[in-house]
Amino acid sequence: MNRTRSALLAAGLLAGVIAASGAAATSASAAQSTQNAQSTQSAQSTQNFQWFQIVAEHSGMCLDVAGASTAHAADVIQGTCGGPGAGRNQHWRLEGVPGFARHVRVIARHSGKCLDVAHVSAAHGANVLQAFCGGPGAAANQLWEMRSLRSGTLQPFRFVALHSGKCLDVKHASLAHAADVIQGTCGGLGSGANQVWRLRLVAVAKS
Repeated sequence: MNRTRSALLAAGLLAGVIAASGAAATSASAAQSTQNAQSTQSAQSTQNFQWFQIVAEHSGMCLDVAGASTAHAADVIQGTCGGPGAGRNQHWRLEGVPGFARHVRVIARHSGKCLDVAHVSAAHGANVLQAFCGGPGAAANQLWEMRSLRSGTLQPFRFVALHSGKCLDVKHASLAHAADVIQGTCGGLGSGANQVWRLRLVAVAKS
């Protein structure tokens, strides 16, 4: 088990979130894959998830889906935690992905959509949004490594996109409510605590 996942489990942050479904990824037939998926869905329907605010270290603001939109491609910003209109659009859960031991999907509570780098871009400054999980063209641009910045503990951490190796970043290190969230070169010019995040547990619930 890798260091990041071990730290998460030790802290109880992923308890009950990850359904074991490795067999589905190596199924010998479509029928078996369907059966596995149905079994996983059934297990998850009775499962309580841990929901977190994801808080930017530099500003104390929360990762937020703008306007609490449930639409595919809605923008992701930083917003005042619990501010006017804020609620489940600032709540996220972490979901393990079979075959990717070091990475998670980050799923919005209000919409069920995934934190996504637009157009699978590998560029610095590419926009981050919410999108259908595993939708057309989506794969590694929805998978994030939680890279700890302190030995022996998960938090604080950087979210590093699998497809690009770039970090979840508040643009221009802005302190403003509604500042845009992008992917940026990890530790690049002008970056620092605006690429550093913490989890804050807010609920344990099915949805």
